[in-house]
Amino acid sequence: MSEVRNQDEVIYQVHDLSVNLRRRGQERVILKSLSFDVRKEECLSIVGPSGTGKTTLLRALAGLIPYAGSVRYLGETLDGPASDVVLVFQDYVNALLRWRTVQKNVALGIEGRIPRDQCQERIDEAIETVGLQNYRDSYPWELSGGMQQRVQIARALAMKPKVLLFDEPFGSLDAMTREGLQDELLRVRSVFQATCVFITHDIDEAVYLGDRLMLLSGSPASLSFEVDIHLGETRNQISTKESGEFLSLRHQVHEQMRKAHGASQSTN
Repeated sequence: MSEVRNQDEVIYQVHDLSVNLRRRGQERVILKSLSFDVRKEECLSIVGPSGTGKTTLLRALAGLIPYAGSVRYLGETLDGPASDVVLVFQDYVNALLRWRTVQKNVALGIEGRIPRDQCQERIDEAIETVGLQNYRDSYPWELSGGMQQRVQIARALAMKPKVLLFDEPFGSLDAMTREGLQDELLRVRSVFQATCVFITHDIDEAVYLGDRLMLLSGSPASLSFEVDIHLGETRNQISTKESGEFLSLRHQVHEQMRKAHGASQSTN
C-alpha cells in the first residue's frame, strides 16, 4: 500500500486495481489488487517478466481499458482517456504516418484543436527539443530508427502533457542509440517537468531513468517489489552506472527479477 501523500504531490492514486481481459473466448485475470501512487514530476520505472501485464497496466493508466478497483487521476476518477496524458509506443514505425513529414507527424495530436499560429509554435518547440530541426521536412522512412522515435516523442511533447506513458520506447534500438535517447528523455523531463511512467525489460535502463522502480510478478500480476532511486538529477551513462548506488540498486532489482521469473513460471 502506498503511503498517504499531499494531493498536490500525487498524479495517480491507484487502489485495488484489477484487470480482466478476454482472450480466445476465455476471460483471464491479468492484474490483481495493485495499489500505488504516481508522484508529481517523477519517473516511475516498471519492470517484470514478459506477460505479467506491464502494458496492460499502462493502458489502464491511459484510460484505454476497463478495470475494477479505483484509479484516480489528479483527484478525479479515471473513466476514459485524459487529454493531458500521452502514450508513447515502442513501435514507432506504425505510430508514424509515412506520407507525412516530420512536422506534419508532430502536428497530429494538436492540429485543428488550437489556433494555427499556436499550433506551429508548439510544433517548432517540440522538434527543436528533440534535435530534429534540420529534418522537419523529411519523411519517417528517410530517418533512422532513433530519429523516428524522436518524432514520436516530439508529437507527444507538442500536446503539452502532464504525463508521458512510455511502453518500452527504446526496446528495438541499438545500444548506442538507446543510451542517447535515454539521456534525451532525462533532458526533456527536466525541461517540461512532466511525470513519466516508463515500462522496460532492461534493468539498467529502469534504474538509470527512474526516480522509483516497481516490479510486477506472478499471473495474475501483483506488485512484488518497490524501491526509491536516489541517483541525483544529473546522470551520466558511464559515471552513474559505475557508482556504488547504481550497482547496488541493479543488484537488488536483478535478484527480485530472478524471483519474479520463478513465480511466473510456477503460475503458468
